[in-house]
Amino acid sequence: MLTRQAITFLLAATLTGAAQEQAEPQPASTAALDCEKSKEHRQLDFWVGDWVVTSQGEKVGESNVQPAVRGCAVMENWTSVKGALGKSLNYFEPSTRKWHQHWVSDTGQISQFTGEFRDGAMRLEGTSTLPDGRKVMRRMVLMPLPIGVRQTSEFSEDGGKTWKPAYDFLYTGRR
Repeated sequence: MLTRQAITFLLAATLTGAAQEQAEPQPASTAALDCEKSKEHRQLDFWVGDWVVTSQGEKVGESNVQPAVRGCAVMENWTSVKGALGKSLNYFEPSTRKWHQHWVSDTGQISQFTGEFRDGAMRLEGTSTLPDGRKVMRRMVLMPLPIGVRQTSEFSEDGGKTWKPAYDFLYTGRR
């Protein structure tokens, strides 16, 4: 059984904690962004769909790309023909006016990109951490085509002095 002193102490501690919680700053607005109406958040809509992905005419995988978080993000779900899985979360950050992509795969590769939609394509640059821990610079372009989407990527292992192609994919299928 608690003593009167212990009860007084617990009550005071609880009231002090409640007062501190109420004193913490609250966000100016808790209303959701209306990303579904924002033209910037719609810049990657051309990539949304169910896709068969080929490289030089050979199937390399399938991708399902869908809107997420009430249109504030785009989520990619990738499966290679060999069964490897990957996901990317793509989003527009209003405060910086930049797009971001975070990619993770079950092969151990993790990539982070930042960029913008310009000249008719999404252009992103960043870094990939390879399964062995090495880091490489990356550039990626997603370009809408009448028949689908072309995604190209290149990498640099020498700090951007030289670039080599990583892949050239063509996404075709249902939008």
